[in-house]
Amino acid sequence: MTTAPTRIKPAVHFTLALTSLALAVFLFAWYERYWKWRECFNSEGRCYDPVDGIMVEQAGPVWASLALGFLVLAVVFVVRYRRSRRTVPLELV
Repeated sequence: MTTAPTRIKPAVHFTLALTSLALAVFLFAWYERYWKWRECFNSEGRCYDPVDGIMVEQAGPVWASLALGFLVLAVVFVVRYRRSRRTVPLELV
């Protein structure tokens, strides 16, 4: 019996795209608001850059945990999709 692969549903594509977009946004926020300034933070968790005139507070764990959460969610979606993917016999197609 020969089998034909099933197509990926548009909802799966949309969910993965949305999850990946959220992951990218939170990773970018983590980089911009924490990683670039990691050497500058004082004991109170603040950094002031007189050249750019900005003050950054140490909120890196918040951005990183949100990014990690969306990464786990994306991996769960991929694993669930790959486990539930079934092939349809060509006789039924």
